[in-house]
Amino acid sequence: MIRVNLLPPHLRPIRRSPIPYLIGGGILLITLVGIVSVYISNQAAISRKKAELEQHKKQLAELEPIRKESDELEALKARLADKINTIAEITGDRIIWSRQLYNLARLAPKNFWYKSISLEEKQYREQQPVYDKQTKQTKMQTVTVTKPILKVEGYVTEAEDGTKDASLLMRATEADEEFSSMFQLEPPSFKDTEFEGVPVKSFTLEYLIQPRKTGP
Repeated sequence: MIRVNLLPPHLRPIRRSPIPYLIGGGILLITLVGIVSVYISNQAAISRKKAELEQHKKQLAELEPIRKESDELEALKARLADKINTIAEITGDRIIWSRQLYNLARLAPKNFWYKSISLEEKQYREQQPVYDKQTKQTKMQTVTVTKPILKVEGYVTEAEDGTKDASLLMRATEADEEFSSMFQLEPPSFKDTEFEGVPVKSFTLEYLIQPRKTGP
């Protein structure tokens, strides 16, 4: 049978080619495949990073005892260094203590007598260079250090003029070249009191033991 389309050309249905649709579908399919591929690749990378992170955490946990031991050794090293410095300050100048006891007796006025003379330690706050392990830089920082001091305690009675001037011994020790070259006077303390019923003034003098002065 022969079919004749009697519709005018402008009313006739347009026959469209399936090729554009096939091309669009192919592009869409390729895009979806690319997205899935990128997603799978990213997930695999994330899994690898998580595995590496867990491995690093495990290694850190295994090294934790070593880190604690290292910190303890550093702290012990600092304490030992402080003690060594203290000993070095005392022994480095070769202080002949019998000579210094003689000097104290020589410098004391007649109305002075000693209750005790002792070698002690005292803490000081001072600026020192400290190495920062995080920044790997050395900076000045206020630290507490222990230093040796000579502690002198005693009493002073009235002088011939009726005064109890406890500063006479201070001035004598500071003016003496030999004694003051090794001992630096710290702020003193005084107190009016009695000794066996006699009014006296007690004194406490502390001398920082310092390196021997050299040079002219």
